[in-house]
Amino acid sequence: GNLAPETFAEAAVLVNIFTGGNNCGAVFHGSVITRSSGAGQTSPDLKDLAGPAIFNFGAPTATAQLTPTCTQEVSFAVTEIKGPFGAPLDIGTASCVWEFDGDPSSTATGCTGSREFPAGAHSGQVTITLPSGAACKAVANTASVQVYPPVVPDPILAPTCLSKFLYAVTTSGGSGNISYQWTFSGSGSVDPPDSTSPSGEVLVGQGNVPYQAKLVATDTRPGGLICPT
Repeated sequence: GNLAPETFAEAAVLVNIFTGGNNCGAVFHGSVITRSSGAGQTSPDLKDLAGPAIFNFGAPTATAQLTPTCTQEVSFAVTEIKGPFGAPLDIGTASCVWEFDGDPSSTATGCTGSREFPAGAHSGQVTITLPSGAACKAVANTASVQVYPPVVPDPILAPTCLSKFLYAVTTSGGSGNISYQWTFSGSGSVDPPDSTSPSGEVLVGQGNVPYQAKLVATDTRPGGLICPT
């Protein structure tokens, strides 16, 4: 009669009992079995079962990316870190170690940076350690990016015995999707004054005077990266 309608018992349990000391990403279940504290002495009847309850410590998650450039330099960056229950975290408070192409000898530190790669496809994996301790890490994998050798155009102008000169260009490197923009000028008139063809001829209005050309070779790479040279 001196008990309230409900009696609530509360206790603390070391999580190391369940998780072995590493609570990052740990999930376990617990149930409470109630029993009478009456005349049953040390062996009272079992009563209600409460549970199971899920104890989810969660784990951090992260995203990362590689970004190609017009050179063989590639930027790497952790783009987002979320805590064990989805709250965004400050990237500047984390420490990051990268491994590229699955090669343990190809590494970098820092959550952002850049490095040079040989031509070809490349990917990265970054392990992110949060300030809360080394046991709580996030791992993010990047999509693959393609690195191309630099575009090297080799243009030539060739005079003729007629009132015209020839132009042509050969190009190495790049993705192969290369466009050209020529601009012609000189002491006499030129026809045409410009061209987008890799080769052709230009008529001139006066002989025995100098003529020149300016060439821009533009490599439009997969993903929309535009690289003029």
